[in-house]
Amino acid sequence: MSFSEENEFVIRILRHFLRQKPLIASDELFSAINWDKLIAFAAHQNILTIIYYVLSKEQLLGKIPSEKRNELEKDFIGKAAFTLQYESLLREISTSFYQEGIPFVIIKGPTIALELYKPSDVRPYGDLDLLIKSQDYVKAKELLSKHEFRMAHPETESHRRTYWNSVDFYLASNQKIAIDLHWDTLMTSWGRNFFTDQEIWKHIRYLEFYGTRLPVLNPIVLIPHLCLHLAFHHQFGKLQTLCDLDLAVQKFNSDVDWEKMLEMSYEMKIWRAMIFSLRLSENLLGTEFPSAIKRALKRKTLTEKLFPFSYLVFRSTEIPAMAGRVIRFLLIDDIPGKMKSLVSFYKRHNSLRSA
Repeated sequence: MSFSEENEFVIRILRHFLRQKPLIASDELFSAINWDKLIAFAAHQNILTIIYYVLSKEQLLGKIPSEKRNELEKDFIGKAAFTLQYESLLREISTSFYQEGIPFVIIKGPTIALELYKPSDVRPYGDLDLLIKSQDYVKAKELLSKHEFRMAHPETESHRRTYWNSVDFYLASNQKIAIDLHWDTLMTSWGRNFFTDQEIWKHIRYLEFYGTRLPVLNPIVLIPHLCLHLAFHHQFGKLQTLCDLDLAVQKFNSDVDWEKMLEMSYEMKIWRAMIFSLRLSENLLGTEFPSAIKRALKRKTLTEKLFPFSYLVFRSTEIPAMAGRVIRFLLIDDIPGKMKSLVSFYKRHNSLRSA
């Protein structure tokens, strides 16, 4: 992959943050960087907070233009304040789900920040993602309504329940506060369901959070899920998720049956998405994997050569919708899965046109 000076600097900062690699940054490098480009890129990748934290800790903030330093500081403070709102909401909603007897799991954002990041406030998030069981959707929806949450797009509820396996809600008094209900993941809708596997619900872990027990994913599920989220939801263009993946591998390396995880990836037809994500983590962030994964990473495929990873990873905007569909299509492991995805796309397209 090709790197601009801004890309190279960002990767250096991430490696320093993740594994304390020396941050070699001369005055000449700071002068050569286009800070408008770097900040736009880091904002899209949701890693501005890490950049601010590292530069502040290393006493390097004085080397960047004052208006950009102020921009980084304002972003960090704003996201920290936003996180506090979500932490309060997390306790409130979790307590209500327990009281109503609705099984749930917190996925992504807050539990990733709490468990993997030190300090946790360098990992911002913009919503709460709750995994529920599909049969509990109506009860969960009614519970959110009691907490003054409204459906984001009620006219698409049936469509999203049928094809997306998730529905979004926002707080009536503050539309920036959002909760997404999931019962499976769109990323594997063409094959075996991912989250609805009963084994996932049998092996939930719990985090202690200010007196509240938060249910979270088992590492053998969390790591593939992060890979899927990076590949299918972000088309590999979210360095924040890549950092999540690296930290999860570091923390749970000795706890995961890696051979079993690879077998699961074959069974669920998610091998490409998982391996491509793990290889990016290794190449960009220097993630260390056990021997089972290293052997798998040595296997190259023709499909992988079709991916313009430099473009996909190092971008400051979303890619066109059709390009995203092509990327997801190429990631499907088998022909039956590809055919099923085409049929699903055709049905979704027709249902939206008739809506």
